[in-house]
Amino acid sequence: MTEQKTIEEKNNKTKTELNKKDDNSQEKNENLTTIPPEETKKEEPKKEETEEQKEEKEKEKEKEKDKENENENEKEKEKDNNEKTKKKSTETQQTKLVQTIQNMIEKDDLKKIMNFQKHSFNNVKDTNEALTKFNKFSSEEFGELKNNFVY
Repeated sequence: MTEQKTIEEKNNKTKTELNKKDDNSQEKNENLTTIPPEETKKEEPKKEETEEQKEEKEKEKEKEKDKENENENEKEKEKDNNEKTKKKSTETQQTKLVQTIQNMIEKDDLKKIMNFQKHSFNNVKDTNEALTKFNKFSSEEFGELKNNFVY
């Protein structure tokens, strides 16, 4: 029986607390409705930003710009690295190709080819000198013949 009484007492206490809360909320609502509309229309004056706040905003903007610049620099570095790796890969491919060709041909054959190329180059060089001498000689002779022909 005592347990029931304590439970009932607790229930009664909570009911009274709830009733008090309801009464308070009603009073608040009444107070809200009694405020004259003129007072509600008043606006609080806007607070101007202090110099410190302005400086903070400027610093934040500068930080953002710095971050953007860093990102751009990182992108450029990545591009440069990519280009360098591409160049290195093409260079290694070229050297591999040259090495495979060198391994395919015997050294004696290479010496013969090089000697033949030197001989051909010397022949072309000598022929070129002979042609320039002939052109010079023929231009001089043409000048003399032209004068004789005009006479």
